[in-house]
Amino acid sequence: MIQKLYALSRKSEKLALGLMSGTSLDGIDIAFVSIKSSGKKTSVKELGFKTFSFPKKLKEMIQTNAETNGGNVTDICMLNFMIARIYADKINLFLKKINLLPEDIDFIGSHGQTIHHLPSKKTLFGINTSSTFQIGDPSVLAKHRYF
Repeated sequence: MIQKLYALSRKSEKLALGLMSGTSLDGIDIAFVSIKSSGKKTSVKELGFKTFSFPKKLKEMIQTNAETNGGNVTDICMLNFMIARIYADKINLFLKKINLLPEDIDFIGSHGQTIHHLPSKKTLFGINTSSTFQIGDPSVLAKHRYF
């Protein structure tokens, strides 16, 4: 694995996918980009973009579990893996659309699906912190990326 990371770090151009699905639940945005150089010389060029809508029932389930009094740990646990599988399915559809294979992509960036956001600091057990909670387990996404 270290050799693969080293080889990736030596490439002059990296091809990446960026995933975004925000709290609006409009769907999953996939951006395909080329990244060259590093540091202050980094350049990013968009090569493709597509939005995939969420199915209505999935959107409703996410919304319910994002509500303060509506969350259910069993549903959230299932959604965590399900969202990652859906991301993987949409990535594969997107790659077919742009005539690429999964191995053509150097890496994928995904912040997951935000289901709860607490930007104002609160104190709990003497610790003052703000927080946010995303689902869409990246290890599941990585495993199912090559369907």
